[in-house]
Amino acid sequence: MPGQGLTKVQESRAEFHCSLVLPTYKAAGFIESTADRLRSFLKDHPDWEVVFVCDGHVDGTEAKLAELMADLGEQVRIESYEINRGKGYALRRGLSLARSANRIFTDVDLAYDPEEAIKILKLLE
Repeated sequence: MPGQGLTKVQESRAEFHCSLVLPTYKAAGFIESTADRLRSFLKDHPDWEVVFVCDGHVDGTEAKLAELMADLGEQVRIESYEINRGKGYALRRGLSLARSANRIFTDVDLAYDPEEAIKILKLLE
């Protein structure tokens, strides 16, 4: 059944210049590194948001993210659901939750530095 097991994402009136969407699956082993890099990025870019979508949270990634990113408030959103639905579903879900008209996605291991998203956005504008 669609929607079953979804965690409610709080609604917000915040406006952001860009949303960075990260589909997430079994990332507990390296999520601290990702969180550190994104915390630094978000502090330098308060008009950006990050949307994590935990696709079948089985390893504690969601809880670690919530703890590591708690002080960033509305700049970070974490969506999760119990059943693994695949990267495509997680990506579409994250893009639908993004609050900016500008949306960029990348893998949760941040193979591309978040600063690269700034360059991409400038090319698109």
